[in-house]
Amino acid sequence: MKKKINLFLFLLTILFTSSLVSNEIKNQIQPEPSSKIQTEIIKKKFKKQAVVTANDYATKIGIQILRNGGNAIDATVAIQIALGLVEPQSSGLGGGIFITFHNSSNNKVISFEGREKAPKAINENIFLDSNKKPKKFFDAAIGGASVGVPAVVKTLFEFHKLYGVLPWSDLFDPVIQLAKKGFIPPNRLKNAIKKDKFLFKINPNIIYNEVNDHPQKNFKNLEYAFTLEQIAQNYESFYRGKIAEKIVHRVNNSVNPGELSIDDLVNYKPEIQNSLCHKLKIGYKICGPNLPSSGTICIIQALTLLEEFIEGKNPAINEIL
Repeated sequence: MKKKINLFLFLLTILFTSSLVSNEIKNQIQPEPSSKIQTEIIKKKFKKQAVVTANDYATKIGIQILRNGGNAIDATVAIQIALGLVEPQSSGLGGGIFITFHNSSNNKVISFEGREKAPKAINENIFLDSNKKPKKFFDAAIGGASVGVPAVVKTLFEFHKLYGVLPWSDLFDPVIQLAKKGFIPPNRLKNAIKKDKFLFKINPNIIYNEVNDHPQKNFKNLEYAFTLEQIAQNYESFYRGKIAEKIVHRVNNSVNPGELSIDDLVNYKPEIQNSLCHKLKIGYKICGPNLPSSGTICIIQALTLLEEFIEGKNPAINEIL
């Protein structure tokens, strides 16, 4: 029986593949709508555990998993699955993932590197034009050619297999129920759909048109629930069988088609690596995913520079961040 791990500090970074659109409208694409900066700082202390996510629905599901006897690994899996439902413009089952966590039983910090990989058949010159010059961003990014092997599901499964305590299928139940019952679309989702509604010209999607037309109406995603039910029973259903076949077909038959294969999906393996850590002069140790993620390096560089201006003042970590 797996030993229950008391508390983990985890950092979850999701890289999600963008929607497919035609070259006809590529220059109209705008970045994802930004979120407003919260001016009020809320300070709270927790004795045992805390759950913080980008969405209230996902946060509540994470708390539910913990109350059901799960640990932070179980909660992480459920949260990521939930984010794919409530903020599909930013998260999902596609793309890649980095997970960094502190194991309190041995005081080690490690990371799971679940970055997407290029399909095996991809041509190294795929992002060069006929003159061997780099293509413009949207000429390269739009369509199936820029889609890597989706890594999220397999990485979450391997992470949970090593450190989770609840059954894999139990982590999907709250999200499946929410997808079937429905929820009021969050503002970020509504704004993203409203801003990018022209995308439906090439990718008709009735359920998200519903959000655009009725932003205050209860929104259900039965297709997502059906997909989760299959993954909950066997995670490999995402990498083999009908789901995998649909992924490959969509990538390879889209505008600017890719070269993805079932073998690419089946053979994908996430990696476990040492986290990148740095101890600040004020005593705090900062850790995060190592390369190919660039986030940790940037944060450490920024905090190291900041230390030169606050040396001797001994501020609290929340004041630094």
